[in-house]
Amino acid sequence: MNWYKNTIKLSAAKNKIQKYKVDDPSLK
Repeated sequence: MNWYKNTIKLSAAKNKIQKYKVDDPSLK
């Protein structure tokens, strides 16, 4: 079940990065 938690953490981090890119116009 540990890999499952890690996958959730990873996807959450990806979502954070995507959101950050969208929020920061200099990264577009």
